[in-house]
Amino acid sequence: PVLSIVAFGSERHDIAAVGQAMNARGWLTGFTKDPPGIHQMLNLTHEPVVGEYLADLEAAAAVAASAPSAGTLRAVY
Repeated sequence: PVLSIVAFGSERHDIAAVGQAMNARGWLTGFTKDPPGIHQMLNLTHEPVVGEYLADLEAAAAVAASAPSAGTLRAVY
């Protein structure tokens, strides 16, 4: 692919809380500040864990939905 970094945010969830929950699950999560978001570097070596990542992302979103705001993002790229 031409680009191997994917960034996404959420209008429904505190994206900082989602990212922190992903970190707690062992994923290395990068953050963007403006707009608030998560960014991930991807390549073909990640293909075997896509299902696990998406399942953890769904669980992290559920945690974020039930938790108070995580506050500011800790990194800016």
